[in-house]
Amino acid sequence: MLKRIPTVAAIILFLGCQVLSAQWQRVISYGADLSPEDRVSVVRDFALPSDVDPGQIPTITVNHAEETRLLSPVAPPEVIGTRAVSSVYIEGSSQGEGLRISTKNTTWVTPAMYANALATAGVRDALVIVTAPTAVSGTAALAGIFKSYAVLTGRALTPGAQEAAVDELIGTGELGQVYGQDQAVRFMHAAKEEVVGSQAASAETIRPIVERVAREQNLNLTVVQIQRVTEVMVRLSKLNLKPADLQTQLKNFAEQVQKPGGTSGLIARIIAFLQSIFKQLTGFVGRLFR
Repeated sequence: MLKRIPTVAAIILFLGCQVLSAQWQRVISYGADLSPEDRVSVVRDFALPSDVDPGQIPTITVNHAEETRLLSPVAPPEVIGTRAVSSVYIEGSSQGEGLRISTKNTTWVTPAMYANALATAGVRDALVIVTAPTAVSGTAALAGIFKSYAVLTGRALTPGAQEAAVDELIGTGELGQVYGQDQAVRFMHAAKEEVVGSQAASAETIRPIVERVAREQNLNLTVVQIQRVTEVMVRLSKLNLKPADLQTQLKNFAEQVQKPGGTSGLIARIIAFLQSIFKQLTGFVGRLFR
């Protein structure tokens, strides 16, 4: 009889861990300046499953000071705003499902922009819903996402990764104001993919990559813009990002991050190279049998 006690204890411990794990599959982050009525409104935007009680989901609050601390090194004050109202729902997904993101009332940041930045920061395999009761830029929601993800997973994202993600998001938004959000997303993703794949790490090696990707995407960037993007990419290069991991996390945004009608610059050049070799070989074989 006594021999069974360890087994029973192990089962109880296992079931307790399972319940605890299930409890932390979802987290809600509220902006501190929301009114009680606003909170009710944003919860509706999260479109929770009918069997999920919002009152049982762990919640946190993000205030304007936290948002400012995260964003102020690179974001202008008019983008940050003066109140914390952006709210976030985050739910863990199975490994390999990638990032799934939807937004409401974010005017400056698109779902693909969030996805690019979150993949850089180290957020993995998650459903993220960002909403606000009125139109906001959407940049401040990053503080809520980062804080929620730490609660969800039990580990905080590194400060360097968070800073790089914010810098990338703001840099993309700046280009988006000039060239359009979709074009800016495609360009920044292609540049990041090239930098990560080539393992370039200095401004001297990264700047030519930025310039070439801009030409491939028919973007006539100014010297200032090239310098700005280069600085963003230098910061990203220090994060030890993996191309395959980025592709997995962004697979749900393939249409938005790839150039219309084609693939990313690196893959496109590989295909072109193989096609040229094939053409040369067929020409050589054809001359042999003349």
